[in-house]
Amino acid sequence: MSFLDDYINDQLKDPEFKKAWDESEASYQLARQLIDLRKQRGLTQKQLAKRVETQQSSISRAENGDHNLTIGTMAKITRGLGARIVVVQDNEEVIVKRRARTLFRHRNPDGAKVIRASRVKR
Repeated sequence: MSFLDDYINDQLKDPEFKKAWDESEASYQLARQLIDLRKQRGLTQKQLAKRVETQQSSISRAENGDHNLTIGTMAKITRGLGARIVVVQDNEEVIVKRRARTLFRHRNPDGAKVIRASRVKR
């Protein structure tokens, strides 16, 4: 484990810190997915911003989690990436299909947040 991992694990023992950490997890995961999708599509922040008719700084803020995005803004960005927003409940599996491939597979058996891309054969 790294120093950072040790530090975070130590801080997670504090109930207030843990609560704040847990509350920020969804925003962090969403930001990571935005970055991953943008990079998979070979787009810069500036190119994505042009697609969704906004400023590059707005894309940067979305990817950095610097502010809370509205659902409308999130939908606009995901459409620009050729994706869509899916809300899942803990302990269920959701598969979002687009044409012949699975874009996202989510399985959350123990509360862990796991989202990965995979291909589906016909």
